[in-house]
Amino acid sequence: MKFIHAVCAAILSAALCLPLSAQAQNFPDRPIKLVVPFAAGGVVDISGRMIAKSLASQLGKPVVVENKPGGFGMIAAESVAKATPDGYTLLIDAQGLVMNPSLRKAPYDPLADLEPVGQIMSMPFTVGVNPKLGLNSLQDLVAYAKKNPGKLNAASSGTSSQLAVALFGLKTGIDFQVISYQGAAPAATAVISGESDFIVLDLANLSQHITSGGVKGLAVTGDTRVEGFPDIPTVSELGMPDFDITSWFAVFRPKKVPADVAALLEKAFINAVQSEEMQRYIRERSARPSKLDRARFSEAYANEVALWARVVREANIKAD
Repeated sequence: MKFIHAVCAAILSAALCLPLSAQAQNFPDRPIKLVVPFAAGGVVDISGRMIAKSLASQLGKPVVVENKPGGFGMIAAESVAKATPDGYTLLIDAQGLVMNPSLRKAPYDPLADLEPVGQIMSMPFTVGVNPKLGLNSLQDLVAYAKKNPGKLNAASSGTSSQLAVALFGLKTGIDFQVISYQGAAPAATAVISGESDFIVLDLANLSQHITSGGVKGLAVTGDTRVEGFPDIPTVSELGMPDFDITSWFAVFRPKKVPADVAALLEKAFINAVQSEEMQRYIRERSARPSKLDRARFSEAYANEVALWARVVREANIKAD
C-alpha cells in the first residue's frame, strides 16, 4: 500500500509540473504586455515602444504597450509586481522605481517583487545654472552657495531629480531651497527664466537648453565626458567621485518567472537594445548604451535601493 501511495504521489507531482514546462516550451503563445508608468510621448514611452516592436518581431507575438501614468509611477509598478509571473507582463521604468519606496508608502517592494530583464541605457545627471549668475564652474557654484547660505533655489523635476539634488547638497555641504516642478520642461524653463538658480537633471532633458545657451552646464556625472558636450567636465574630474550617479531606463519582470522563459526574454531584450536603430536613438539623446549585463545591473539596482533610502533619511526629505 505504501508503495502504491508513493507511486501515486510521484505521478501527481509530475503532472503538476507539466503545465509549467509546457508553458515555458511554448512561450509566447499569446500577446505580451509592456507597461509604461508615464503618458505616451515621453522618452520612456518611446523607448518602450521601440523595445516592444523588436521583441514582437523576435518572439512572433504582439507586444502591447500599456500606459499607466499616475501615482509617481507606482500604479504601473504595482500592476507588474502583482501580475502572474509567467513572462507575459513586463515593465519599463526609470530610477523612480527604486526611489519611491523610500519616500512614499509603495504598494510594491523593488527587490522582493521585481527583477530586471536588463538595462537599456544610462544618462548622466547634469548640474546646470542660469548663465546670468556668472558662475563658470562647479567650484564657483559651491563657493557662491557657501557664501550665501539658503539664497539659491534649485529646481527639481520628479523623484529622481529631487533626490539627485538632495544628494548634491549632502556631498557639497551647501544650503539651498528646492522648488519642485511638474515635469522636466517647466523645471528647465524655471532655470532659464531665473525663477530657479540651478538644477540637477538628466542630460537627455537638459541638453537642448545647454546647446541653446539657456542653461550653462557645469558638470556631468559618469566616468567620461559626453561626446556632444566635450567642454563639460565630469564630477570625478572635479573631485566629487562620490556624486557619480546616473539616470537609467530598464525593463523588469515579476519575480519567479520560469528560468527558461526569463532566459528567452533576456536574449530577445539584448538583441533589441543592441540593434542599430536603438543604439542610434540612445546616442541622439546624449545617453549611453548600457554596459552592464543583467547580473551586474541587478547588483547595481539593489545598491541603489539602499543608496536612495540613505539619502532620504540623511537629507530628511518628505514626500510632496
